[in-house]
Amino acid sequence: MVTRELFKSTIAMLRNLYGFEMNQEMFETYYTALNGLMDDNSFKNATADIMKTFKPTSQTKFPSIPCFLESVNLSGTPRAKEAIAELKYAVGRFGRYDSVNFGDSKLHQAIGYYGGWISICKWTDEDWRYQEKGFIDTYNSMQSDHRHNYLPGLHERNNSGRYKIAPPKQVYLTMKKEPVEELEYFPDVGSAKIEHIEPVKQLVDKMDINKDELPF
Repeated sequence: MVTRELFKSTIAMLRNLYGFEMNQEMFETYYTALNGLMDDNSFKNATADIMKTFKPTSQTKFPSIPCFLESVNLSGTPRAKEAIAELKYAVGRFGRYDSVNFGDSKLHQAIGYYGGWISICKWTDEDWRYQEKGFIDTYNSMQSDHRHNYLPGLHERNNSGRYKIAPPKQVYLTMKKEPVEELEYFPDVGSAKIEHIEPVKQLVDKMDINKDELPF
């Protein structure tokens, strides 16, 4: 398990580093998903790798849950099941008309293998019972490729070039286990209001990065 205060201060630091706004629901999504698969050391190692290698894009502005898992080689079957949970959630919430971005190019490719976002939105519970194992194997066989950065929906497919298309919906796992304390947000992550930032500073001291670019 990842210590909540370490997780909170680290995510706050990354938010400020990438200029990314994160709401309470998204924070809990990340914590629930990563806390079940990581401990403090693996989370620190993943953060160190992300700070060296992650490059924000217009579609993926903040490191996704898969980014953390892939950084410490935890992107196998447990991650595939998390990806399926995200996929089923997105089908129910958005559906085939909206374009979507899971921040996970392996998931985008696996969905494409099964006919694409529009097609997989039609899957029934019975389809999933027969197809889930194959989908997991397909997901695990894919390699990250950030050219596959989102999945077009029916509206974009039918109207691209005719109308202005809304950006893809950002999809994050939203399963919660229990009520949690309210998350505070501060415009200056380096201020004294952020508690337990010292473990993050110690982590950064071990990294080969330009500390002038960091927010503390």
